[in-house]
Amino acid sequence: MLIAEVGSTAALNRLAERNERDSTLSQILNGALGSKTGKPKTMGPDLARTLEIATRKPRGWMDTDPDLQRGSWPFPSLLIERFEALPDRWKGRAEERLLAVIEDWERERKSLQSSPSGDLLRTDDQLLISPATSEK
Repeated sequence: MLIAEVGSTAALNRLAERNERDSTLSQILNGALGSKTGKPKTMGPDLARTLEIATRKPRGWMDTDPDLQRGSWPFPSLLIERFEALPDRWKGRAEERLLAVIEDWERERKSLQSSPSGDLLRTDDQLLISPATSEK
């Protein structure tokens, strides 16, 4: 995830003031086996804190599973950090706009479901044949 944000492992190494050709990050990502242990290489707390500082992430950010975080933040194309950086007034504006989109969708859904023919229902932007129509 951090590599995608900064563009490459070399770029992340540079940000962390490491040799840009250092292969440690690639080895961790690829699950390279340690020559002494024979176990996949893992990231220790020192490297994690260094990367957090270099990328201006909060302390402990590297310790959270991004897959678990995605479940609580519904906008994969918008980093939660960008939203959190907004002043409260701007967060309120974003909330108002999202609420307006949801209310528009609810009105459209309600009007299509209560159409006089009752033959077609529209949910989640897909047309579905109502049970009554499919029996005809």
